[in-house]
Amino acid sequence: MIKTVLFLLFAVTAFCQNISWRRVYVSPKTGAFGNYFNGYHDIRTNTVTGNVEILSTSTGSGSFDIYSSRLHEFNPSNFVDTLLTDNGQTGSGPCVQGTLFLPGSRHPVGQLWFDSIRNRLWIMEGVCSSVIPADMYYYQFPAGGWTRVFPVHIPILRGAGAFNNASVVHDPLHDVFFLFGYDGSANRQAEQVYCDTSVNPSPGLLTDTQKARGCQFPDDWTDITAQITGADCGLGHLPCGYYYPSMAYSPVLDKVLMYGGSKGSLYPQTTMWTYDLLAKRWTLLSSGGPALDSANAEHIRIPYALNTISNKFYYHKTGHPVYAQPPSHPPEDWVFDPADSTWTQLSVGQGPALSDSMTFVAPNLLVCWSMFVSPNGKYNGTGLSEIWVGTIQ
Repeated sequence: MIKTVLFLLFAVTAFCQNISWRRVYVSPKTGAFGNYFNGYHDIRTNTVTGNVEILSTSTGSGSFDIYSSRLHEFNPSNFVDTLLTDNGQTGSGPCVQGTLFLPGSRHPVGQLWFDSIRNRLWIMEGVCSSVIPADMYYYQFPAGGWTRVFPVHIPILRGAGAFNNASVVHDPLHDVFFLFGYDGSANRQAEQVYCDTSVNPSPGLLTDTQKARGCQFPDDWTDITAQITGADCGLGHLPCGYYYPSMAYSPVLDKVLMYGGSKGSLYPQTTMWTYDLLAKRWTLLSSGGPALDSANAEHIRIPYALNTISNKFYYHKTGHPVYAQPPSHPPEDWVFDPADSTWTQLSVGQGPALSDSMTFVAPNLLVCWSMFVSPNGKYNGTGLSEIWVGTIQ
């Protein structure tokens, strides 16, 4: 079900019934933090500090500058953005390869997630120039620095999927990482889990709750696709949006929420699902939600975030860039309430006009990393990036 409420017109500072947006930061083309090109980077909230971690491109305009190579941290309290690491990617290429202490360049897509138990930002696989790196890293806060880990069953090396457009979330109540996405085969989804044991009562051994959610190996991935109820998508048992799915773990429901995605790259989905990690079961909550669109080159990855306090799922639908023209349509704010499985349109014409990444910062902020639109309202391909903050009212 979709509901609509009244809205006000766009301004640099815009107020609507539920969200007040402000543009608070613009990254200069020659600045320290990175450009916004084709929207395959990602951002995540550090739920320990309240800062926002952004894995972004460099500041050049070469053909290889589209791959994320820099980690920077945005403080939504004072609007300061700080560069943390840079692997030195050059626009002429080739892709910088990872080391033991620094990830190589890549589109991280949704395979970037925050671990609130250990205060770590994780990344695995992704893609750079059609190559999927068979690696996995975490960045440790507050000490700083990346560390590469070597799980025996990392998917691409075990023939259990090659992931460059999946999503991963952390269930902190039971300490499980959950992956859902396209496995690289003939249009089939995959579900995998990873269980870190470093802070378990007996490090190196899985807990009973981790085992119950599918983990068979400590500090490693387990492919649980065959255990999931339902044989294939489209039958009401499994979501078909396994290509760039928009996922978030809900501590209120103790389930994963998943919206949109696409069956392959041509069939966008507008369904909302939950996934029960214990029962290993998908459940359809809603069909016929708002259409997918964003500044992403394929328009399927969308700016979304779960308010973990109210348990509302926010979607900031934006247009896509058309060179020397205004964005394809004005931005729209939508919210989904799992309590009654309804979508409500909050506003039109407010907030960032071109984006594909958003995150929630407690108690009431939405943060978007977005593409610069000139004062004349047109996209001119400058590569400049913006950060917007929306206050949920």
